[in-house]
Amino acid sequence: MRPWTRLRAHIETARFEARADRQREAQRRREELLAADPTLRDPRRLAVHELQVFSQNGEDGVIREIFRRLGPGGRRFVEFGCGNGVENNTVFLLHQGWQGVWFDADRALVKQIRRSHRHLLSAGLLDIACTPVTAANVEELFARHDVPTEVDLVSIDIDSDDYWVWEALRHWRPRVVVIEYN
Repeated sequence: MRPWTRLRAHIETARFEARADRQREAQRRREELLAADPTLRDPRRLAVHELQVFSQNGEDGVIREIFRRLGPGGRRFVEFGCGNGVENNTVFLLHQGWQGVWFDADRALVKQIRRSHRHLLSAGLLDIACTPVTAANVEELFARHDVPTEVDLVSIDIDSDDYWVWEALRHWRPRVVVIEYN
């Protein structure tokens, strides 16, 4: 292994461990809040499960809780608008053994992901495509990337026609959808 590759792997591991530390601290604080306020213990409330490991607004914890309740299914996901691959809704799932496909139209970001997530790509846990996603092409993209018709999670954050892309999914029935509100 080349020195730069070892250094990069070490940095990646340190970042993941730092996030895990933040996750444990957030869990401790959440348990304190639950103990202090009985109204927060209502099992229907998902907000108490918010946890930000790789997500932008605590979606990691909410998604984890939803699948704890539903069961993990086939552990497959699709994310549109994956960004840099460090802050999105499915990278936490990847680190828990899920597999899926990311779509992003930004060539520079996709190139960066191909370098930084090389180990996940080569292990077959992650596929990535550099392409815009539209209502007109979403089903073709799902078919081309062998997305199961009952995929577990679809996350849509493409900063434009998010709703219309979701509505265009006629032949696929995701168990859970996370969609950005524009």
